[in-house]
Amino acid sequence: MAEGQPAFERRIELFRGVSEQFFAGSAWLAGATGLPGAVVAAAAGLTLLVIDQTRARFETLLARPVGVPDAAYSVPGPMETLEWFRVNPRFPELVSQFDAELMAADWRTLQGYHRDLYDVLVFQDRALLGAFAAEVTRRDYRTIAVRAPEVRAALAKLVHRPELQSALRVWYEMLTGQGPEADDAAARATFDAHWRGILEAAIGAAP
Repeated sequence: MAEGQPAFERRIELFRGVSEQFFAGSAWLAGATGLPGAVVAAAAGLTLLVIDQTRARFETLLARPVGVPDAAYSVPGPMETLEWFRVNPRFPELVSQFDAELMAADWRTLQGYHRDLYDVLVFQDRALLGAFAAEVTRRDYRTIAVRAPEVRAALAKLVHRPELQSALRVWYEMLTGQGPEADDAAARATFDAHWRGILEAAIGAAP
């Protein structure tokens, strides 16, 4: 960490590094797969979201919609939708993974898929990106599109759990507090305690 950084920035950088290092492995999923695994991964995304948004008021963090706000999202027209899936240099796998819909020119179905894929791949919503981290790595875009509705529903249930809101508030207040800076070991211990609380809330929200 740079010596000239303010104490607040150094603390955020320290906890960001500890968090990202932890989530880079797979043990934190605790063997959860399917929808429960996606909920746990979304909780990881919310943990990183709090780090990203330490300059915002806590009350605004969980009040925000999942994904890009409706006012900022432009629904593509029929031909634009088909073209996005058919010729997309950033995500060339789309044309083969959605071949059936493209062959049928089923733009209505693809238009719904576009929103869910846009939220993950382009807008990169922290919670959804966390939930679909494995699929993004595999470039399995069809699974993201098909499973997005159930993941969104589970995530909506998760963010309203008092256990999760309390755990995230404690995390936020620790990050933004004026206490002494932690070293790597202290930061990891603090993060581990935070994650245990988040994991309990996530498991309770999973079907």
